[in-house]
Amino acid sequence: MDICKTILILVFCFLSISLSGCNVNQPTSSAEAYPPDEEITFFIASDIHYLDPSLTDGKEAFQSFLSSGDAKHLDDIDLILDAFINDIEEEKPDILIVCGDLTNNGEKESHRALAKKLKTIEETGTSVYIVPGNHDIFNPWARCFESTAQYPVDTICDKGFREIYGDFGYNEAISSDEHTLSYLVAPSETLWLLML
Repeated sequence: MDICKTILILVFCFLSISLSGCNVNQPTSSAEAYPPDEEITFFIASDIHYLDPSLTDGKEAFQSFLSSGDAKHLDDIDLILDAFINDIEEEKPDILIVCGDLTNNGEKESHRALAKKLKTIEETGTSVYIVPGNHDIFNPWARCFESTAQYPVDTICDKGFREIYGDFGYNEAISSDEHTLSYLVAPSETLWLLML
């Protein structure tokens, strides 16, 4: 068993034990989606660092940014993400968890474009739950790339993140923290996901 699956199983075991004594009203719409005796399948994605193609012309400034050595595949991210979506459509997991660094540097347009892609995933029947990473909100380095220069573009705050990604966990949360973007959802009667 690979390390990611092992860690995921341990996290779910810990959550099951620690949350079993809590009394929380679960929303019926989410809890009824998966009967208690049915196996639930997961896909997990992290550090997508999506950059909307409209934010780059692919020229010198962008190429210089790519060669800065952080190992992101921004020049191919749209193709990579589309291939991942195709895999989801073929494998049909019940749940996709996307944990952090959804965008390159929190560009509002990247968030909006990624939310559209996530919506296509949900339309195939896979529930999507997300949380932000350090690149996603309040990021002063949100940039577009044109010719030989980088230019600042709009980024988002925590409120904007919750608005853009409301359909991916926040609107069905049975509990959420008012100071962070952490929340708790109950995809089934026997499974809770604590998104931190």
